[in-house]
Amino acid sequence: MTTSPQWHRNGTSQQRVWGWLGVQRYLHQHDYGIDFYRDGRKILARDKRLFTFTEESEDFMEYPADPPAKGRLVGEIHCDHVPVNFTHTAFDYDSAEWRGVVHAIRGPGPLAPLRAQKLGFLPNTSPLARLFGAFRRNDPGLRCLIPGDGVRALHETAATWAELFHKGDPAYQSDEAWYDTALRHDTPAPTPTVVDDRIDLAHLDPEDLSDLVHRLYMDLHGPTEGPRELIGPGEATTVFRDRPRSGERWVLQTRRTQHAVPLETVHALAGQMLDVQAARGILVTSGWYGASSRAFAARSGRIDLVDGRALKSLLREHLGIEARLRLRRLPPEWGVGDLD
Repeated sequence: MTTSPQWHRNGTSQQRVWGWLGVQRYLHQHDYGIDFYRDGRKILARDKRLFTFTEESEDFMEYPADPPAKGRLVGEIHCDHVPVNFTHTAFDYDSAEWRGVVHAIRGPGPLAPLRAQKLGFLPNTSPLARLFGAFRRNDPGLRCLIPGDGVRALHETAATWAELFHKGDPAYQSDEAWYDTALRHDTPAPTPTVVDDRIDLAHLDPEDLSDLVHRLYMDLHGPTEGPRELIGPGEATTVFRDRPRSGERWVLQTRRTQHAVPLETVHALAGQMLDVQAARGILVTSGWYGASSRAFAARSGRIDLVDGRALKSLLREHLGIEARLRLRRLPPEWGVGDLD
């Protein structure tokens, strides 16, 4: 950023302030600030006094404003008309000429808009104030010209590249590395979408869940064990056609739910077992059972209660099917891992 030439009249002479202000590619704790020249001789190097505002005889450092406490605003200002001390190592900071330079570069008020408004100053449109407003923050990305990795700013990396720049490394003489890394921060590579193709037992269609459970129990009971007839929601299934007709009859029921199965459902299974003279009843659910249901099944001695986490395990072990349970809350005595 180049400052527009500023002219100040002093009697019949014209006083010119010229040069440039800019933003270097890296943050540094000390290596930033403005160089001031008089008649081609550098009087001040990396000077930071224009980053300070004096309010009621107290100096407030306005830049750097955001963490980390490092800066990158730089510049080169020529002001040949400003008087200097006899050793040419400092300007006369009490002179009207120096105050004119300060006014031309940073304006009469604070750089920060809110502080300027609070103190009653008009908006600061000076060259340094405009640069401060654009680059006071150190957020990664193109907005602040800060390299980033998509998550955080890479300040140390930028400083390392700057060292290579000063050493003359041809790969870092242009700003391509800084710019490209800031751009990539703003447009990171899309994260591959992970498709979860596991069956959600708690939201599976009730008929599909019944069919899946029926398939599971047909697989569980091979040719040497199990009932002659497995009675489910539909017609009875003859599991082993060569077994004697006196073979056992089992009743299999399935309940899809995201809650605890009511005790009345377990009572109903016991009633159906009595009606068809079944030797065993199996109640499978995607939810869970309360203590009263488990106690009733234990007293019966002929009822098996299979909850959602047990069903998940059986499906994985016997059918190689991975499943999950998106329940509305974590059942008692379950862990979070029982749902996934």
